[in-house]
Amino acid sequence: MIDSHCHVLFGVDDGPKTIEESITMLKDAAADGVNKVICTSHCVPGIKFENDYAILKPVYDQVRDVELYLGCELMVTPLSLEWLKENRIASYNQTKWLLIEIPYLSDVQFEIDVEATFKTLISMGYKILIAHPERYKQIQNDYSKMAVWRSIGCHFSVNRTSLLDTAREVDRNLSWKFIEDDYCDVVATDAHRTSVRNITLSDAYAMVETRFGSERAKRLFIDNPQRLIDGLDLL
Repeated sequence: MIDSHCHVLFGVDDGPKTIEESITMLKDAAADGVNKVICTSHCVPGIKFENDYAILKPVYDQVRDVELYLGCELMVTPLSLEWLKENRIASYNQTKWLLIEIPYLSDVQFEIDVEATFKTLISMGYKILIAHPERYKQIQNDYSKMAVWRSIGCHFSVNRTSLLDTAREVDRNLSWKFIEDDYCDVVATDAHRTSVRNITLSDAYAMVETRFGSERAKRLFIDNPQRLIDGLDLL
């Protein structure tokens, strides 16, 4: 399996603070059957973000069972487009795929600012994967926005924990509906710490396989994440 949304790099954002915790997270990932991880630390334009592949080396040198790739979780801000033009943002493995996080704004401001940004990014040649849409009030209040964003060209990544019985009911119900309605393109951990959403996918994989079959599970946990790495269109 491949984890395409993970805060495993230490000392960069609100993920692990030490290299030891990063290593523990990756060893846990390997034990769970995750053999590739895309490191998607938070990137909020206007705040410094390390997009140099060299930041992977201290971790990778100590954990060889998991292949590491660089990306980021890009928060849409007024400076996002400028930072992209200046090559200050890490796309998925240096491809045109971007993992996008949406600010928690009012419906009107959200629709004007964010949807316009989606269209601009796509016109610039980027491909958009929206992180955890199940968590956004805008979707919770108006499910039809999913169809609007899909028509623009957006794709969607659901958090593994949102599929579990321990998730908030609204997050869980939306996440399963996304899969049922074929809006969910990827399932990822959004792991932050060993104690907060660790790098575990096997439980959610089994649940999706039981409900929707092995082909769907493979597409969400293996095939599409690999296509992010390769810069290909999602299935």
